[in-house]
Amino acid sequence: MHMLLSKESTRTLSSELSRTAWPVSQTESYFLPEFPVAHTQQDNKFESIAEISRGAFGKVYKVNHLGKNETFALKVLSKHKILTENSVKQVKEEVQIQKICGHHPFIVNCVLNWQSRKQLFI
Repeated sequence: MHMLLSKESTRTLSSELSRTAWPVSQTESYFLPEFPVAHTQQDNKFESIAEISRGAFGKVYKVNHLGKNETFALKVLSKHKILTENSVKQVKEEVQIQKICGHHPFIVNCVLNWQSRKQLFI
């Protein structure tokens, strides 16, 4: 059977095909799966105590986890700067190394990492 599609139905079809099952933006997808999307859930669990350091992509803060009453270092990185410097692979590898080698006394263990719309958190 031969079927002709109108211009409107072709546009509708192509827009339906371009949709994905993942409700994340393209920028968020660059950092998956190493950085799960958590728009507000994780941010509210930490209280900033002081800025510890600054780096090329962001800052490191001394924070208190409100639920556990524990102190952590939290690195907050700008996605824009990471993408501009073409350093997505570098940031992903940093998390992988910390998770694999975090038991070593000279390497900081990565307890938690996630992403928001504009930032990465390690």
